Amino acid sequence: MPFPVTLSPSPVSEVFSGIQENPLEKLALSDPEKSLLRAAEENPLEYTLNDHKDAESYALLLLKVIDLTLSSSEHNKNSRVYKLSLDQSLSDDEAHQLLFVDFHGVWLHYAISKFSEVIIALKSTKKTNSTIANTFFPSGLLLEDWRILHRVLSATKSDPFAQRGAAFCLACILYEGCLLEERCQLFSSLSSILRNFVTWITFRLQSATSPTFLAAVTPSMTIILEIKKARLLFIDNGGLNFLSRHLHTSDKDPNDLPRKAGASVQQLYELTYCLWLPSFDCCDHHSLRKHFHRDGAVPALVDLVAAATREKITRLALSTLRNLATFHTSEDSYDALAFRTEMIGCGLLTRLERLKEAAKWNDPDMIDDIDILEGHLQQTFRHMTRWDLYQAEVESSHLQWGVLHTEKFFRENIKLFEGDDGQFKIIHDLVRLTSSEDEEIASLACFDLGEFVRHYPNGRLLASRLGARDAVMALIDHSHEELQKQALLAVSKMLIQNWKAVE
Repeated sequence: MPFPVTLSPSPVSEVFSGIQENPLEKLALSDPEKSLLRAAEENPLEYTLNDHKDAESYALLLLKVIDLTLSSSEHNKNSRVYKLSLDQSLSDDEAHQLLFVDFHGVWLHYAISKFSEVIIALKSTKKTNSTIANTFFPSGLLLEDWRILHRVLSATKSDPFAQRGAAFCLACILYEGCLLEERCQLFSSLSSILRNFVTWITFRLQSATSPTFLAAVTPSMTIILEIKKARLLFIDNGGLNFLSRHLHTSDKDPNDLPRKAGASVQQLYELTYCLWLPSFDCCDHHSLRKHFHRDGAVPALVDLVAAATREKITRLALSTLRNLATFHTSEDSYDALAFRTEMIGCGLLTRLERLKEAAKWNDPDMIDDIDILEGHLQQTFRHMTRWDLYQAEVESSHLQWGVLHTEKFFRENIKLFEGDDGQFKIIHDLVRLTSSEDEEIASLACFDLGEFVRHYPNGRLLASRLGARDAVMALIDHSHEELQKQALLAVSKMLIQNWKAVE
């Protein structure tokens, strides 16, 4: 698993070093189990895991502790540890106080932390003779105790640290299991378990409203999406759409980096990585290409390229865009052409020129991506009419003031707004863009709708029927000065029959 995953420690980790000095009777463990816990704490972890039977015994014991402490924490009305956020910092005194008032909650964090350390050590075969495969799939079957991790994920009291750790560990176990299954070394399929786990990930990604919620799911996501079967399940569950939402936003942080729910640089990197992985599958799956088109992946990636404040994020975004712009199928190259058209509509050509001028990049692959992308986009651009460019701009939701938003353009292209089927799809798109969080895009949408009404026969009636007038009317009291101005002008064009005389 090449993606480097680093888990931040528990907010109560300060008490872990002396936690076993407390009486263990509350854990309802046998004397041999208590001895094993103490021995594992006193000896290097590599020693405990050196033999895969010993590794299995220790892992199962930690899972038992997780199970016992989770049950007690769920029924403890005074439980407080589960309320701690991942980024919360506690003093030594505060952590020890929690150990006193919420013994099982602190022990749950301890057991999750130790189990995560076991998983990380087992991933590295250089440090121990044991592996995830021979520890958790000793007879070609997944140990039933994995269900304890599932219990943590579905617990009624949602503990961010425990859920992040459990999800990370389960992802690592399922990753190795899927590799065994591909080599026909398992006697039972993991498909049902994998499907349920991916469903949990996409649900958490969908409902994430803060960096803490994102941090609970991104480590496991970067691991499990290395498996193609998991990627396809993730896409079918709407995962691509949720990824794009977290990456694609007009809000900027102080360093001009796009943010969603305050996403950190590392989280943006992890989310981009999860978008990069399925871009390699576009050649083989038409439905996947449809998701990339429909779910706003290209605009989100172009936004990341435009920010260009972290090379590792820009590199991944460019690589993903290159995959979309250059893939070939046995059918035709229409989808790749459509992706390139969308990229042009998002202004990627301009962004690439700025990237080349702004910095000397150290990564030769990144330079190659820029050159390849620019070459393909230039070739596509040369064959596009102004209407093609306008349509691509609207469909990508990246409106920018320029020659495509002038009286002359609308006068020359007004009949094309009808669309091939006469359904005025481009007008519906403009109506949608009036509610954009980006005031400049909303302002341009208002301007374009007003110009359409001016130049299209019976445009005023159509504007009312297609919802344009109501959408623009809702903005005439907007606090943003330019948006309010454009909304008022557009409403005037929709209400006044002889606008030219007014001018």
